[in-house]
Amino acid sequence: RQGTAVRASSPVRAAYLLKEDFKQLPKATRRALTDRMVIYDASKGISVQLRNDAMGAKGLTRLTISTVAVDFDQGALLAKIIAEMTTFGMRLFNASVSTDRATGKVVDTFDILREDGTQVPESSFDALRQVIVLLLNPRKTSRSTMPAIFGKLPGSDQIMEPPPVSTKEQEEGPITREAAQIDAQLAESVIGTISESERTAGVLKDQIMVAEDLIRSADDEGAAVVKERRELKERADQARTALAAADMALAELNSVQAQVNEAVEAGALQDEIEALTGQLEFAELNLSAQQVASDEAAAALQRLIKGIEVSKIAAAAAQEAPALPLELLEPPVAPPPPEAPPVGFQQEAVEVEEEAPAYQATGTGYEILLQAFNWESWRGNYYDNLRGSVKEIAGQGVTAMWLPPPSQSVSDQGYLPGDLWNLNSEYGSEQSLRDCLNTVRDEGIIPLADIVVNHRCAQGQDSQGRWNQYHGRMNWGTWAITADSGMFGGTGRAKEEENFTAAPNLDHTNDTVRRDISEWLNYLRSDVGYEGWRFDYVKGYPGKYTGEYIANTHPAPKMVVGEFWDTCSYTEGVLDYNQNAHRQRTINWIDSTGGRSGAFDFTTKAVLQEAIGRREYWRLIDPAGRPPGVLGFWPSRAVTFIDNHDTGSTLNHWPFPSHGIAQGYAYILTHPGTPTVFTDHLYDGNLRGGILALMDLRKKLRIHSRSSVKILGVDAEHYAAMIDGGALIVKIGPGDFSPHMDERAREVSNKWDIAASGDEWCVWVQN
Repeated sequence: RQGTAVRASSPVRAAYLLKEDFKQLPKATRRALTDRMVIYDASKGISVQLRNDAMGAKGLTRLTISTVAVDFDQGALLAKIIAEMTTFGMRLFNASVSTDRATGKVVDTFDILREDGTQVPESSFDALRQVIVLLLNPRKTSRSTMPAIFGKLPGSDQIMEPPPVSTKEQEEGPITREAAQIDAQLAESVIGTISESERTAGVLKDQIMVAEDLIRSADDEGAAVVKERRELKERADQARTALAAADMALAELNSVQAQVNEAVEAGALQDEIEALTGQLEFAELNLSAQQVASDEAAAALQRLIKGIEVSKIAAAAAQEAPALPLELLEPPVAPPPPEAPPVGFQQEAVEVEEEAPAYQATGTGYEILLQAFNWESWRGNYYDNLRGSVKEIAGQGVTAMWLPPPSQSVSDQGYLPGDLWNLNSEYGSEQSLRDCLNTVRDEGIIPLADIVVNHRCAQGQDSQGRWNQYHGRMNWGTWAITADSGMFGGTGRAKEEENFTAAPNLDHTNDTVRRDISEWLNYLRSDVGYEGWRFDYVKGYPGKYTGEYIANTHPAPKMVVGEFWDTCSYTEGVLDYNQNAHRQRTINWIDSTGGRSGAFDFTTKAVLQEAIGRREYWRLIDPAGRPPGVLGFWPSRAVTFIDNHDTGSTLNHWPFPSHGIAQGYAYILTHPGTPTVFTDHLYDGNLRGGILALMDLRKKLRIHSRSSVKILGVDAEHYAAMIDGGALIVKIGPGDFSPHMDERAREVSNKWDIAASGDEWCVWVQN
């Protein structure tokens, strides 16, 4: 019922059964197990020998245990000894067991090394010998020889006999029971550890049962799933090993706890209580360590199971026509016509199309966006330096450029803006900004301003020293600040959305606030020279106001994207496979703008970096056979990216795995949605060549925001997809794939040439 497998050069299997459990087994099973039992009886004598470079064990330390096996009432401790080898930082290389059934004599041999690959020094032999003896014959009331710190073997000088009883104790007898109570905090901690261990064990048992069902299913399916069956069996065996080790650690903790309670009840001496408490602390640490191993085993098994389940989804989807994005199944309702500009504001005449294209929010649908700054770009003459690079950037295929916040700001990076109309910032003067924008537009690139209007820093303080007095053209008062911006004394409407605590949050329900923001945006669009917006921190205010600001901008912005950075769904720190709810919240925000804005596809970033970082490429298909991000539902509004100034750069709040960045670009630059290239990556010598090649392919093959995707293959090791019915095929991951071996690819063409490739990614086009 409980068992553990130990990996060594010669496999060893051991089981630990309680007497009651053994008696409940079928008679035939008990008879079979009896022939394999190794039961230690300390009363018959124990010999523990240690020797370096024994015959047949050159370079190793050999541990030999000789005793007599008689009755299973003592419990089979072989597995426990093997487990303790790991506990004490020992690596097991070989183990053998020989039993003389006639005499009951047992000789166990273990060849071991320390974790650093060296032999156990002879100076530590006595300490290790006494630890082994203690394991085989635990004493109930004596000084513990167990180490106080988990994983550390005590030196021989640390193991000694109990100190002599003091004169006071001889005269007064044992100390009072009240004085010998164990620490309440330790007792509470032990209870919590036991409870958590039982929970973990339950989860692991459930995963093992699911794995066993899948193994049986794989047996029925035959040779087609040999690899799956082998991986499942290995993971299930590892899970059983972890479960058995945790069970034994739990039994040990319960045993030591019982000894402590008995000693306290018997009025034992303080030093004996302290010794037992040391054993209790160690046993708890041991159980905690085993619990971590069980958690990891459960998570690994769960991910493998999920990968197999998803592979079946992919296999089924491959036999059918690719699932269309919801956008094409149910086209979104066209946004209402733009509202009139603010009264008194002069605007240039613009021609309004009768029916705007569905992808208007993110440009023509063929855009490649460059984030042209990082967290440190404010250092130096940013606008002037960028202006000198624009021609080269345009030649590389960039069609839109995201620039930093333009206004005066409390923070150097621009994300704590103050006077919005003051365009002199750490990035450069207003004139250098205008010159830069002129150059960007001249090269046919759409310049986007980073619009920060969730919050605004005040220029003056009130009588209580609170920063809530605004100066300049937008000379607002506390009425412009939300009521829940307590430290700033806001008197506006309380927010229902997410609060940004570092600055006064703006009350967008206020007509004056919205009118002034719209007027400022029109100034940036028609006078300064921006042609699109990137809205910062849009979770802080209703999306309908973002839609209003876009509608009130004249001429209409050519491209708009919002930063709706929402939290993904995780279990035990691991990203859940199904992120439908996460992407739906992003889609709901886009919809709340009237469809006028796109949104950064944080769902795709989360899934893509988890798939590459953990080698779980099966994550890259949703239960319906679509890509799992926003691009799988509403691709014309999905703006994909790998990293930005927040997630990467010097902040590194949520960085993409560095070894997989090139694979990430191979994905987003070949897939629908509007891809974003981060300037740090574009100018990284290890990444630049691959990114430029992919950008060139996207442009030549006319891949666009609503290109079709047919997923050809997905498992733990690779992801492959055909784009636009055969315009290209892309593969990422270390697994094997070739279009020449794929029937669906051969139906499109028998000749596929590699157009671009790199470390664990490749793109093919038809010859």
